[in-house]
Amino acid sequence: LLSLQSRASDNCIKMRKIPYNKLFAQARKEKKPVLCYFHYKECGACISMERTVFRDTAVADFYNRHFICYEINTRMGEGIAINKKYYHVQLHPTFLYLDPDQKELNKLVGTCSPEEFIRQGKNALDAKHTLLYLKGQYQSGNRDSDFLFEYCYRLRDAYELDSLRVNEYLKT
Repeated sequence: LLSLQSRASDNCIKMRKIPYNKLFAQARKEKKPVLCYFHYKECGACISMERTVFRDTAVADFYNRHFICYEINTRMGEGIAINKKYYHVQLHPTFLYLDPDQKELNKLVGTCSPEEFIRQGKNALDAKHTLLYLKGQYQSGNRDSDFLFEYCYRLRDAYELDSLRVNEYLKT
């Protein structure tokens, strides 16, 4: 029974238990991006993600292999100060994918399926599919219809979509 319990507990995303001020040094050492999971204890959507998506075998394997995962409770202890100083996250859950230099690569707000969560992680790992890259393409003047379509969806996932970009896409 203990053996089964041990294996079951391994089947989830491992949140690192290190001080925040050492997080990005660890990311540089391991040559991995960071997934910051912003939540709070009473958040129903957060609890749902933790009980389902975080415990999905494929999700756990993918995130534990490719990311340093770190949770920030925005309403307790150090998490309050971290959120105020760096991120100002207001909607929960929010997932920020950051490179070891703390540059935001990708962002996901809200709940999703295990497949979507893995897709978002893969986008963060591929330089030409990060939200950061898409924002740069948009700022550089890319208004191709396929690009705008993808950009609008990614902004929606990050809870940053506005009518300007939707209307630009619709004009194409």
